[in-house]
Amino acid sequence: MQRIEIDSEKLNPDGKLNTAERFELGFAIQSMSSAEWYGQNSICKSSATRIDWYLEGDGGLFKLTPAEGGGLRMETCNYGIAIEGSNDAIQLSGKDGDDRVFILNASREECDAASAFFKTDSE
Repeated sequence: MQRIEIDSEKLNPDGKLNTAERFELGFAIQSMSSAEWYGQNSICKSSATRIDWYLEGDGGLFKLTPAEGGGLRMETCNYGIAIEGSNDAIQLSGKDGDDRVFILNASREECDAASAFFKTDSE
């Protein structure tokens, strides 16, 4: 992957406030071979040590845990991630290949580049 962008808004797409009990994130990825962003909304389910994020539309599951240095460690789960774009789809395996674990550090560049997927009126 070339870029991964995760963002949150004060309001969910349905207009309800994000809370600890009900929380959603925007998720987008860009591959090394395309300028296209692949994005999807994700819904949270938390446990004692991590947060599991379920991508809408049966797009898969990923886990977020704290990473050393203040970032986040993102790991695809056994059945991976699949997201459709405007022309094709992208898949990250949960079992094979290099695209299973990523260290995410805060970057305004990725947020700005993927903003087309997450247009809302909230801040």
